[in-house]
Amino acid sequence: MINNDAWAGSNPSQIDPLISELTLSTRKIFDIVRNDKHYTVGRGGYLRFLKVILKSRYQNPFNNTFSYSEIDPLFIRIYLKIAHPYGITLSVDQIGCDCVISQNTNIGTNIKFQAFDQSTTGFKPRLGFCIRVNPGALISGPITIGSFSIIAGNSIVTKDVPPLSIVYGRNEIKPIADHHYMTFMHILHQQFIIAGRGTTGILWRNGSYLFCENYRKIQNFFVENYGHASLDNIKTMIREACCSFR
Repeated sequence: MINNDAWAGSNPSQIDPLISELTLSTRKIFDIVRNDKHYTVGRGGYLRFLKVILKSRYQNPFNNTFSYSEIDPLFIRIYLKIAHPYGITLSVDQIGCDCVISQNTNIGTNIKFQAFDQSTTGFKPRLGFCIRVNPGALISGPITIGSFSIIAGNSIVTKDVPPLSIVYGRNEIKPIADHHYMTFMHILHQQFIIAGRGTTGILWRNGSYLFCENYRKIQNFFVENYGHASLDNIKTMIREACCSFR
């Protein structure tokens, strides 16, 4: 296990249990994708891998005029879902796979606690796994957004958000309701069935790649039981993974 590198916000591992379980990968993103069975099994898998690499290098998923992100394009293309990629600023210290980032969202530093000659690293938001950020949301400063949370459209978030929360208005935070779990089912379905990629449990943090075994188990359970697993079983797994500190 690894420790969180220094940053200006509160300790993410004390907010989100899934972030406390990360292990560091020594591999680069190209190796991680290449070793994914979906992309490497047989001739067809190798061709799919080459197609993904070429698209990621030459087709930025963001509108270059209005949007920005320092995250590797390959990670964005494969491990995130960018819904209508226009007007998005995605500048984070950390983000887990299966997050959905919608149009006209602004995620980045607010310069608080930052000296004039410091880089923005250590002052930007840290997002967990499977978070939906709806259109027009603003997430600003060294804060943690816990896994399996929903950020409502046009909301403003400048405070830490526990896992399994919904945020609306200006820092109005409350636990998600039962019907909100369908949002996460849609994300898992889109990422693993429609997109057809592997279940890695991967997380990006300032250029490094980390893995969470508990999140990978949720991914695998959904894929292996797709079509006949009850929603209640998946909800139970999510709750247990996110509530181990409570």
